[in-house]
Amino acid sequence: MLKFVKFILILFTLVLLFSSTWAQNSMIEISNAIYTKQLRIRPKERELKSSFHDIRIRQELSSRIELHDTLFLLEAFDITDGSYFGRIWNDNTSTNYTYFNGSFEFTEQSVFSAYTCGFIEEWNIKAIRNKEKVDSTMTNPLTIYGSFIVIENDKVKAKCVKFKEFHNFEK
Repeated sequence: MLKFVKFILILFTLVLLFSSTWAQNSMIEISNAIYTKQLRIRPKERELKSSFHDIRIRQELSSRIELHDTLFLLEAFDITDGSYFGRIWNDNTSTNYTYFNGSFEFTEQSVFSAYTCGFIEEWNIKAIRNKEKVDSTMTNPLTIYGSFIVIENDKVKAKCVKFKEFHNFEK
């Protein structure tokens, strides 16, 4: 009986280690695809995009999201205090975070509205551009990166968009 318990404990430990490593490796692959697409948007911001990549692949973040066939991301950097904000979600889970001075704060509440998240889920770039023109904040709007990820046959396909923060004053 003791050998069986040891076997189960070892098996359980291996499964936990493998799943954690798999999630982080998968997040690295996903983040690489996003980084490559983001660089095509505006190559001059390489350092900022590299910072988003470094944050995405951190163990604290990659262990909090279930990696399925579709993922959505919203990311922003606040130049006034050096904070990074993010939301990663799919149909099953979501993770909202602030990253500042090398540490994460995870919250239930997202800095991004459900309204903005809906545009990313629908991948409605035309509507994003229209809202950006009409309802972008006047002074120092956040620049937001939205990503739509599809994982098919172990291949990651990413679409990315950059837009200025906007508010919907009627909703």
